[in-house]
Amino acid sequence: MSAALFGVSILVAKPDLGTAGDRLLPVALDCSLPAGRGFSCSAQLGQGRSWRALPGCLAASATGIVGMRRAGRSVVDYIGPDTGQACWRDLFELLRVHKGDQHAGEVIWPWADRHLETIRELRDIGRPQCRGARIRCHPGQYDPLQGMYALSRVLDVLIAPYQPAHDDPALLNWVTGQPWWTGRLPGRPALPALAAAIGCARISEEDFSPFFHEIVAVEQADDPDASPQLAEEVWPGFMVGSMMLVRAGTVVRAGANIMNPLAASQSRMYWAWWRRNRRPADLSHGWGSNSQWRTDFRRDYFTDGALHYNVDGYRHKRDGGLPGPAARELVRFRCNILRDLGDQWPYGHRLSEPYH
Repeated sequence: MSAALFGVSILVAKPDLGTAGDRLLPVALDCSLPAGRGFSCSAQLGQGRSWRALPGCLAASATGIVGMRRAGRSVVDYIGPDTGQACWRDLFELLRVHKGDQHAGEVIWPWADRHLETIRELRDIGRPQCRGARIRCHPGQYDPLQGMYALSRVLDVLIAPYQPAHDDPALLNWVTGQPWWTGRLPGRPALPALAAAIGCARISEEDFSPFFHEIVAVEQADDPDASPQLAEEVWPGFMVGSMMLVRAGTVVRAGANIMNPLAASQSRMYWAWWRRNRRPADLSHGWGSNSQWRTDFRRDYFTDGALHYNVDGYRHKRDGGLPGPAARELVRFRCNILRDLGDQWPYGHRLSEPYH
């Protein structure tokens, strides 16, 4: 892996916008993340400006949503139930009903200005110490992962403008027969705007990895055993702290014995609510208008030189009948890459592997 994997941004508050509240702005950091090491960052504010940094994922918890059972521990034991993460559903609905063309300036930034605490919580959850934290909940209330699930839907909408559109009826909502997304499609600037509002690191890894990259299309290499290589980025990916927020969409070049272009680009994309270019599959599908929001956000972390996939899989244990290699493939790629196995149940599987 390269010595500098990510170019990281943090949030700063610009306290001169009157009643509009603190405006969230990205500050560039010079960050390197060698394998097994922590962040090493230096901020360049520039132009003599005096902005105060918001507490977040690179510092101790400022929100109280994460906690330790014993003081002085280096890992977080739990993510608490008193959360504002359900507010992401409000952003989803605002995007759905918005009639204008400026989704970034008219919807995303104003929403972010009103929900600083929700963003702080998300960045706390993105801290590497939170990888093994268990989720606490109050009966009858949305827990943090269920609140963050609405954020995953927002991201599905924001990456859609980058995707090739297909008119295959199989891609419609299989319950209603209508499109999954009924609102106006946002422009491409909306995705980087949300990432800037949260304070994300853009994924800039040059080598293909299913942890960082979603397969959009596959170009067949001359060598049938050629390992996957990145050929093109379709949309940018982002991480919040050490947690994956949205993978980068990519075109991959690989040998026919490694990836089947049809299966890798058209099989179901699991842990996805909507895609314009392929069938999605997540645990909200088929449920009612309220029950569908009880779905979990999938947490993946890159910490200490290792990749940790679907760390909350223990919440969905069920015998899906998947053999080990098939389960490993679906947890890593979130789709099939050699043969489309049809509808499967990968949600209870977890995986950790070293990253080289």
